[in-house]
Amino acid sequence: MTKLFILARYDAIRLFGLSTCVWIAEQIISSMVERLIWGEQFVHWFDVAFVIGLFGLYAHIASRMADKITVQFNRNQTSDHKSTKGTQ
Repeated sequence: MTKLFILARYDAIRLFGLSTCVWIAEQIISSMVERLIWGEQFVHWFDVAFVIGLFGLYAHIASRMADKITVQFNRNQTSDHKSTKGTQ
């Protein structure tokens, strides 16, 4: 998951954009497959389930990313506090 965080540059808006691009790409691919196999495009429950699953996954990943940023921030604050404590 760290690669995904780096790809999004630890930014929730970029992560949302990435999730949206994945959703659009899936819609285009499924539309082409439907036209190739059945000759027409249609809406079915898989589309709804995919969107709910994808954005549920986005919320989970964004939460994990926020936790990781918070932990790293707390580590930096603790190390900064320890390094400045001896100089006072």
